[in-house]
Amino acid sequence: GDQVLRSVKEVVSEAIRLASHSTGPARAVVKLDHPGWSAGMGNALIDCDKLAGGASLEGCLTALRIPWPVFESEIVRSGAVVEEFAAGVISSPSGQGTIDRDGTVTLRAVHQQLLDGGHFLGSTYPCRKRLQNRIAGAMGRIGRALAEKGVRGTYGVDFVEVESGRLIAVEINIRKLGTNHVMSYVEAATGDRLAPFGHLERSGRPISYVHRRLFRPAELTGLPIPKAIEAVRGAGVLWSRERGEGAVLHILGALPACGYLEMVTIAEDLERAHELDRRAEEALIRRS
Repeated sequence: GDQVLRSVKEVVSEAIRLASHSTGPARAVVKLDHPGWSAGMGNALIDCDKLAGGASLEGCLTALRIPWPVFESEIVRSGAVVEEFAAGVISSPSGQGTIDRDGTVTLRAVHQQLLDGGHFLGSTYPCRKRLQNRIAGAMGRIGRALAEKGVRGTYGVDFVEVESGRLIAVEINIRKLGTNHVMSYVEAATGDRLAPFGHLERSGRPISYVHRRLFRPAELTGLPIPKAIEAVRGAGVLWSRERGEGAVLHILGALPACGYLEMVTIAEDLERAHELDRRAEEALIRRS
């Protein structure tokens, strides 16, 4: 549903209504309507069949990451929405676009998100070819609807692709996403501009990349930044504009203290980008 609900009773009614359709889900997600509950902390997964059978909302929970009394009180305080739980997800593309001052909508890029239990771990570019036209159309329609409401600047839409072939838009963000800063790094490194699907705009050269967040505290904590860079350079996989491929390391300030950094590996195709990504990570761990 798209209505903000303010009580457990309203949440129950909306979940039953959603599940009553012929294609209604067996499970639904109750999401707290407040940006402070990010990374899935404000989500509850419920069994719709149990709910329709008369069980309480608490009795229908199949997943919840905070205590129920806290979640229940937050429904009243910040509101909640009820959404379909899409089973059989096989990929999660994410589109990035811009809305200019005059309302012109431009598709900037589409990535495949790398997720673990719903947590964003990185992305690959470009998205799968079978999805490109469908996502481009959806991004245009959503962007124009936002423009009509006065939205300007960066926007992003997260999708899920399910086994049946459905492509579902699950979240609209009127802000920069985890993929936006990576796009900036790639454009700065190449001296060019990304096209939506696998090419650079000015040169027309094909380009792919893998972006990952590496959190390896046991192996990488204490590794000095210069040694990390030299390790990747020594393995022959540090970014080179002459070769047009390699790994760009960023968020390096967290490496010595936390064993965390981010890395984007750039190549002409995704198979090569994944290979460079693997070799760069191996070089970092060996040097540590």
